[in-house]
Amino acid sequence: MTKKVWSLLTVAISVLLLSSSFQAYPLVYHSSSSDNTVTVTIQSIRGFDDFDTLPTPQFFMSITMNDVLFHSPLWNKTRYLYDLNWSATLPIADDIETVNITMQLGALQDNETFICDISGKTSSPLDNYSVNIVYNVSTGQWTGDDECGDSSGYGRLNGCDDGSFYVQERDCELWFDITQTEVIMNNATDDPNHDGIPLWWDYRWGYDPYVYDNHSKLDPDNDGLDNYEEYRTSQWNSDPYRKDLFLEIDYMAASPTGEQNILSDGAKELLKDAYDRRNIVFHLDDGCMGGGGEIIPFDPLTFRSEIHAMYQAYFLHNDPGNWRRSVFHYGLIVYNHVLIKGYTFSGDKTLFFAPGVNSFQLSSKRMEEHTKNPSLNRDVIYASAIMHEIGHSLGLFNVNAPGCDNYFSKYFWQINWWRFSNYYSVMNYRYIFTMVDYSDGGHGRFDHDDWGSLDVAYFQKTID
Repeated sequence: MTKKVWSLLTVAISVLLLSSSFQAYPLVYHSSSSDNTVTVTIQSIRGFDDFDTLPTPQFFMSITMNDVLFHSPLWNKTRYLYDLNWSATLPIADDIETVNITMQLGALQDNETFICDISGKTSSPLDNYSVNIVYNVSTGQWTGDDECGDSSGYGRLNGCDDGSFYVQERDCELWFDITQTEVIMNNATDDPNHDGIPLWWDYRWGYDPYVYDNHSKLDPDNDGLDNYEEYRTSQWNSDPYRKDLFLEIDYMAASPTGEQNILSDGAKELLKDAYDRRNIVFHLDDGCMGGGGEIIPFDPLTFRSEIHAMYQAYFLHNDPGNWRRSVFHYGLIVYNHVLIKGYTFSGDKTLFFAPGVNSFQLSSKRMEEHTKNPSLNRDVIYASAIMHEIGHSLGLFNVNAPGCDNYFSKYFWQINWWRFSNYYSVMNYRYIFTMVDYSDGGHGRFDHDDWGSLDVAYFQKTID
């Protein structure tokens, strides 16, 4: 057994014995050698969906900073921990230039302790589940297993970075930050190059704050959000070097008999799982980002022209230049559309399957009909339908993915039910409402690599 694994197991045993005495406040290693400190803050932890087949975990953290060990309390039994803000703080002497940091995530399940995967390392030893980072005291930045420009994002760890999307190895997503008390820049809000973005953002993402950059023309991760839009959304953890997918969603008011379907937390988490494990971080504005969650007056039967009017009123707020149009996709959950349970559209033009398709509607009454099937799950039904419609706004259509939207693959007596049986995707009518995933093209004949074909900027290409 390696030293690191033994260290984590020792921590786990102490957690079991002493958990009642732990409190969720920062643990500080006391030293009088310096007034400067370095702090690692754990912001959130999410267990990806391979935890569905396992008992609900109790997560805990083990952090080593320059050989000083910190360990967290056992957190509540849940796969999703938000707004944790648990931290470990190390005082450092004036002559310390770097801090070596190791992070490990553990889980207690049925009185057994396991190490979770938050690393992109591909080999199997448990040591490779840990993350090693070197924090530079003079610059306030870090490198190593997490660094600016990596695929999962700066300050974000993803156990699926090793390609283990469907392997039962307790893959997790972890968001963190590293800070220090000694102020590095007192003028962080200044904009010395007059490019419209403050010095702190340029500095964090490796741009020279004293050289002008036209950030409205820069999109290094090709997600359709230029750097200025990445700056505007930085409060929601966007990253200019890792793809971000923003969705605003609004709902119709309850019917006179009380029927209303607000997207459940379970459906939201399924969507996050699907995209986040592929490093397309899913951000849902249901009221938490200043635009979503608006309630539209009840209408027993909604026509397409009304959908467009709702788009203008509740998404753009009748402002054609609304900046959110080029950042957010838009979803409407109405009660009952006159023709169809769901479809994708462009709110700006009469486009269907063309660049610029950025929005969708779902009819809750028609969705609820599927919930009467005891073999289907309501959370999966809604998340699957939303992922299907978002797929169109990311460029997936029948013309480039033949099994997509194929009306002759809905029922087992239809030939395309069998022909596209290997196309395991929400875009395939055979599998919609039963899964929340696109296919990766690895299942044999007539499969399609949806994930490899996604064009995350497709939804706004007619805007430029």
